[in-house]
Amino acid sequence: IDVGSYKTVCLLALTERGRPVRIVGVAQRPSQGVRSGAIVDLALAEDTIRSVIAEAEAMSGCRLDTIDVSVSGGRMRSLAFQVRAAVSDGIVSQNHLARLHDAARHHAAGSGHCIIHLSALGLALDGASAPADPVGARASRLACDFHAVTCEPAALTNLTHVIERCYLKPGQIVAAPLASALAVTASEERGAGVTVLDIGADVTGISVLRNGQHVFADQIASGGSRITRDIACVLQTPLEEAERIKTVYGTLLNALSNGHDVFSYASVQREVDDVSRATKADLARIIQARVAAILDEVRD
Repeated sequence: IDVGSYKTVCLLALTERGRPVRIVGVAQRPSQGVRSGAIVDLALAEDTIRSVIAEAEAMSGCRLDTIDVSVSGGRMRSLAFQVRAAVSDGIVSQNHLARLHDAARHHAAGSGHCIIHLSALGLALDGASAPADPVGARASRLACDFHAVTCEPAALTNLTHVIERCYLKPGQIVAAPLASALAVTASEERGAGVTVLDIGADVTGISVLRNGQHVFADQIASGGSRITRDIACVLQTPLEEAERIKTVYGTLLNALSNGHDVFSYASVQREVDDVSRATKADLARIIQARVAAILDEVRD
């Protein structure tokens, strides 16, 4: 389940040994009680989550008791750091590797954040790359690069609490930027290196994968709703009408026909029966300016 600022989506997939994954249930509803990816009204959010889960269950014919949860709020942080440890007896053991991971978890949680993901990116023995299974190798020092994704405890606690109020147990917790990146990239892209932007309503997620590993995640508090508000302000139209205009006529592409492609819309400055008119070129300029601002924030 993905509880976003604009919509809440539940997706059910069936996995069978030796067969491709099959999507057997999907449902979505406009989100309620959610702002910038964080739950601000438990009752409204619960109603929405109950509805989408029930609809997806009805489509699939399955009943859930556990559900994986995508997290997009809580001031997500991405930490890259290295942990070092001495090997007192000169032979690497499973205990040495466990100590490295324990130290990494302690460091990642040191700011009071909850750890969503903790990945070991590469292990070195005495400064040289370690084998895939270093247990039993001779070395005097271990070093391991880690990447952690964390978020504020309140955001994660509220989300899992609402899931539990729907009589479900939260399963795997996944950072929304990573979930989006895994969904839309191929293994070759992840191996070569790729940056994925997921532009939501209130939040834009950023995820970087390199050598098949997740190495960076972040979010900025800006998204498609900013575009809608810009359209409403410039064209002097209600927000609902601005959202319709964006969806039906919005484009970032420049075409010669856009200057002659006219659409009508309701304006707040005119009488009820009157309509205003603008061209797709006018609309494209509004959208391009906001998208450029969002991408500037992403670059920074």
